[in-house]
Amino acid sequence: MGGGSGRSSRHDDGSREDLARRGFRHREDLSSVSFCNPQVGYAVGNSGAVLRTTDAGATWVTLSDPSYSGSNFSTVTCIDAAHTWIIDGYGYVSTTSDGGDTWQDNSVFLD
Repeated sequence: MGGGSGRSSRHDDGSREDLARRGFRHREDLSSVSFCNPQVGYAVGNSGAVLRTTDAGATWVTLSDPSYSGSNFSTVTCIDAAHTWIIDGYGYVSTTSDGGDTWQDNSVFLD
């Protein structure tokens, strides 16, 4: 997980990866990585960090959406290359059905 440097993250299968060794740099701590297939993957973390790779992690693009800029995401789950879910610790759930180009709020809050 973040470990203070934001360069180590846990995969869906529970394994850890040192992203710094792969040349990855990001200012926020990351908490979860999910790959949809061998090429396409997402990483999420603090301060609304949502990143996508389409080249097996060689490069990462920061995805931005003002609606989640303050969220500290704890989990990302990739269903396939088009469909991904991101979740924070307070019940915020956001989904994409177009590969991360747009995101929809699918949060469910119970009173």
